[in-house]
Amino acid sequence: MILLEVEKNQRENTVMLSLNDEMELILKKYNFNISNMSTKIEKEIKNIWDSISSDKNIAIWGAGDHTNELMKVINHNNKNLICIIDKGVKRNDKRYLNSYPIYNPSKLNELNINTILISSFAYKEEIKKEIDFINLGHQCIDIYEILKQKGIILETPFYYDHPDYIELYNERMLYEIGTVPKEKEKHLYRLIIKYLQIRDFKYALLFIDQYIKEGYSRKNDFIAFKKELEELFANIKRELSHRKHKDIIWFLIDSLRYKDVEGNNMPFIKDISRESIYFKNAFSTNLFTYMSVFSMLTQKLPIDGELYKKDTISAEESEFLSFLIENGYRIKSYILGKELFEPHSQIDQVKTKRRIVQNEEEEKSLGVFISTLLWRSLCDFLQNKEESIFSLLHIVGEIHKPHICGYHQKKPMIHSGVEEYCYQKPEQNEEDFKAQFYECIKYVDDQLKFYMDFYPESIVTIISGDHGQGLENIFEPTNNLFLTLGCSDERTHIPFIINISNQKPRCYRDIFSMKYAGKILVELLDSREIIIEQDFAEFQFEAYFNRALANRLKEIGAEKFVKGFKGIRTSDYKYVVYNGHGEELYQLPDETRNIIDEVEHQAELKELQRKILIREFPKFK
Repeated sequence: MILLEVEKNQRENTVMLSLNDEMELILKKYNFNISNMSTKIEKEIKNIWDSISSDKNIAIWGAGDHTNELMKVINHNNKNLICIIDKGVKRNDKRYLNSYPIYNPSKLNELNINTILISSFAYKEEIKKEIDFINLGHQCIDIYEILKQKGIILETPFYYDHPDYIELYNERMLYEIGTVPKEKEKHLYRLIIKYLQIRDFKYALLFIDQYIKEGYSRKNDFIAFKKELEELFANIKRELSHRKHKDIIWFLIDSLRYKDVEGNNMPFIKDISRESIYFKNAFSTNLFTYMSVFSMLTQKLPIDGELYKKDTISAEESEFLSFLIENGYRIKSYILGKELFEPHSQIDQVKTKRRIVQNEEEEKSLGVFISTLLWRSLCDFLQNKEESIFSLLHIVGEIHKPHICGYHQKKPMIHSGVEEYCYQKPEQNEEDFKAQFYECIKYVDDQLKFYMDFYPESIVTIISGDHGQGLENIFEPTNNLFLTLGCSDERTHIPFIINISNQKPRCYRDIFSMKYAGKILVELLDSREIIIEQDFAEFQFEAYFNRALANRLKEIGAEKFVKGFKGIRTSDYKYVVYNGHGEELYQLPDETRNIIDEVEHQAELKELQRKILIREFPKFK
């Protein structure tokens, strides 16, 4: 918290403001404000919803993330919304979304529905055809078609953060290629304000210096603002330097691979790794975030430990969380879209969103930009002076697909997941595709460097991926989809870095399963000797529950990946058993040639088979 003298009748009283309030007051003082695209899109969607006649019986088609996000934007209680329609439910299933029943489309002829609102981006055309096929005379509303008619053309669902990042690129280009001074100034000003809105101070200051250098009309305002901003930053550092607590911050960087840190694109994280306890051969247990994180914290495997059945975990299930609570830590969790933990008096959970939230009713949520996330965590550290803080930050908006960040040389394109690239290659050429991704890698590194400068050296810093991702190999022709869809090293080998000021730097090169991440952290924080349980890493991936995606994978001959698989990796071999689709063996580092039938490897194969204690798969629903 920063002290601010309140003017007029409150001048004699000094009040405590939150850091974010202080920032907003400074911006307001200089009248630095412009509307953003996300807010405009949400207003238009509200207008579309409000334009539906109140006497209509409405069904929303789609029961996924899109409808979850749509419900947060529209006032769904002010219309006669009857139900949700979704092909993924069976006719007699009893399921609900936000208290509304979810029905299979076959039940539409039994319901008195007048209007269907399509709540999907990827499958909107497919849904239109199905509605036409049912032919019950419903009014069909396509949000994206109406937005297009208003001149708003989106390349991704409305709730993604990409429009704001793409706006940054567009404003910079209009400034750089402009020839009329007033127009150049307008776009440079808008660029600076947009960076300030998402709390990216690194690039805001860079372009503020450019604005001042050009001598534009608000030069003196920016000079004064920059001075106030630097004073604010100095106060933050001073306040944090006085903290007496042993705080911990964990940067959980979605899809960050080991190779990304070891390259030359993340010099800040690479430097930290050299001064830390570094597990160079750490492997995630799963290919998705929540199962990977649950496994790290519970020491259970996603399938055998039945983590795939869970939406949340309790503190009692996690040695690490229990340790933090017993030692009086306030746990701050910032995770995209959901809460990870069951409610507890010492756990605060902030659900981040793929857009900037400016609605006062949703002040506890924030956009998924790395800069807004780091800023919110910084604010929370300053707000709480009484307790030690453990902060878990899920950084998902940049390195994860679609690989778009706050600074690109060329206009960024939406990158799909590896599953989609198996049957449709990227529209970009390989060079541009990789350049865009590595710009995101550098951007994350730069933001971490900027924000970590505020914290004292005594803070315990943890940096890791949750899982990796297949990228470079999507351009290579292959008959074996293991590299892109299986548990290849590209998708499982992640960095695990622990920086503790009172611990000597050291590097562990043996195979390490992230299943034991929580256990290792407890041992280090408790000044105990590290005990590594096993010399191999296990992977377990449950079935695809997205039916449309599962069907597409079957179409390209990738059915063996759909129903789940289990794997073991040692320093020399990788063994995988599929749910109903046989098994494979690879001699590392070659992950392209299956050697399961080669005689000279049978002894190693039998040893690996013994390590998978439970070979059976559950019947995934």
